[in-house]
Amino acid sequence: MAYKQSPGRGPMMKTGRDIPTSFMSGPAQVSIMDRLKSGFKTAKKVGRTIGDIGSTVGEQLKDFISPDGNKFGGVGSRNDTFAAQNAKLIENANHQDVRDRSDAGETYPIAGKIAKFNQDLGYNSSGTDAEYDKEIRAQVTKGRRLRKERAEK
Repeated sequence: MAYKQSPGRGPMMKTGRDIPTSFMSGPAQVSIMDRLKSGFKTAKKVGRTIGDIGSTVGEQLKDFISPDGNKFGGVGSRNDTFAAQNAKLIENANHQDVRDRSDAGETYPIAGKIAKFNQDLGYNSSGTDAEYDKEIRAQVTKGRRLRKERAEK
């Protein structure tokens, strides 16, 4: 005579076994302070992003209002041309700072993309992308130095 099992419930899963930890996080496991900290980090990142987009757009508006120094040619005094060129250097330094913050993850990528779109040399460059980037880096270095000197005055 063969042994026959009686039908019934199948095997039950044990509590906590084979359950991903992401499903196990509930109010008892995540403190209120952790939630506040993560919310504050997000708010700070959003605030930085809005500020960086605002500064980038503001720099571009200034660029539209007063043309770049290299476009002057023979018009205006030498001091006006020099001041406009310095303003362009500082503008590129500010755009690069926004791009650096975006690359570091301190802001959302949209801020860096807008800054990259608005960053220019102030004149047409017929070189390759590498040469263009090299010229931008040179302008950024000079612009940061000028910005620092103005802040010290």
